[in-house]
Amino acid sequence: MTTWAVKDDNGEILPDLRGSSRIEVGCRILPARYDVFRLHVSTSYRELFDRALQHVLEQNRWQMVEIKRRKLSVRLRNVVRDSHAAATRFRNAPTKGRDAVDARVGASPDDAETQAPVPPRAAIDRA
Repeated sequence: MTTWAVKDDNGEILPDLRGSSRIEVGCRILPARYDVFRLHVSTSYRELFDRALQHVLEQNRWQMVEIKRRKLSVRLRNVVRDSHAAATRFRNAPTKGRDAVDARVGASPDDAETQAPVPPRAAIDRA
């Protein structure tokens, strides 16, 4: 996901001027109100908007920049990695009590015929 923001001439991002698109940020900067729907469908209306936006940005010595959110994807990757590690730990955990049903995790399909049948979970809970 991308965020658009405005940097001042010192290179600092202005916190009030952020948005999910260039149009959203531009509407916050410009004093005149622009119809967002028309900005999407009318090229001539969009050109007027872009010219006015460029004028205000140059006048204040600002720059509109795109900020890519890599932190979220890194966090998401860590969550997926951690959940995979947790699932692996669960599969490799020693079998005790109620987990005896999962005792055949490492068994091959050929071993299934030679092993004793596992009682239903309800029978294990009653014991």
